[in-house]
Amino acid sequence: MARYPEATDSIQRTTRRRWSLGLNAGAAVALAALLVGMINYLAQRNYARADWSRTRFYSLSDKTTHLLASLSNRVDITVFFQADHPYYEDVANLLQEYTYQSPLLRVEKVDPNRNLARAEELARRYQVTELNVVVFDHHGRSKVVRADDLMEMDYSGLASGEPPQASAFKGEQVFSSALQSIAQDRPPKVYFLGGHGERDINDRDPYAGYSELAQRVRGDNAEALDFTLSAQHGVPADADAVVIAGPTKPLAAQEIETLQTWVEKKNGRLLVLLDTGPSGGLETLLSAWGVRLDHDVVLDPKRTLTGLDLFVDAYGPHPITRRLQQITSVFYMPRSVEPSNPPLGQVDRADQPVVSTL
Repeated sequence: MARYPEATDSIQRTTRRRWSLGLNAGAAVALAALLVGMINYLAQRNYARADWSRTRFYSLSDKTTHLLASLSNRVDITVFFQADHPYYEDVANLLQEYTYQSPLLRVEKVDPNRNLARAEELARRYQVTELNVVVFDHHGRSKVVRADDLMEMDYSGLASGEPPQASAFKGEQVFSSALQSIAQDRPPKVYFLGGHGERDINDRDPYAGYSELAQRVRGDNAEALDFTLSAQHGVPADADAVVIAGPTKPLAAQEIETLQTWVEKKNGRLLVLLDTGPSGGLETLLSAWGVRLDHDVVLDPKRTLTGLDLFVDAYGPHPITRRLQQITSVFYMPRSVEPSNPPLGQVDRADQPVVSTL
């Protein structure tokens, strides 16, 4: 048989090329598999979750995530819900988000129609007398949330004979409030000063009253109470904070001294809210802490709609304003409040207040 060197070399080159392509393809497949395995390994240990729905229905607020991060002990959550209840899926999905945020939450779902023995056992323990409730338990302190508490209802159609309509699911607000109420030793008490024409927490006027503000304070498991310094003979001993909201008449010198002593000697917390105009005689008190009140009105023709309001969307760096970025605040006829310069020659004290412009 005759041999043709050219043909033999061509066959060998073709064979080597095939082997080379095969090895390259095999190496590529092996590398791809290795990469997928590494990504899967890292994802299992460093996963991130996101709500891509348009309404972000189950995304938890910053307030809730910070509350869950602050938990230091286990919380047992028992869901006494019938599986066919219209709120069951929303409750289950929302609590799943809670458990993703905190490993200290233990959720048990008990369907009274399918697990009667377990339902009766837990009902006796928590003194539950109705179906479709969620029970939060923290070291024996429990809070029961009813199904009716989870939905905001619209009663505007009652006048025309229409039944109430469910308008908004407020499960996160209710669940977080329940968690906070059982996790804290006692609810903080916020006292609103009265007797000098201040805003009233019992006044329901939408513009002048503070009843809605008090309701929001109570919604965060704090007590909102009103008081006068004369009736209480000073600041109540159990006060965690005092609010002076827009006094129209000056405080007596003795009252101002009482407040200053409470803040400086007893580590009290004081929130002063002042409108343009009367300042309740608090200039001297605030000046002692490095704060200057100006008798003016802040206006900005480029940041107003009516000439009396001021739109603010830029804030100073501070933990209070960190979550306000990209949020617009509206102030009506605000006055300027600025840090005051200490007198010449004054030596700063070790406990000198630090004044921050928000």
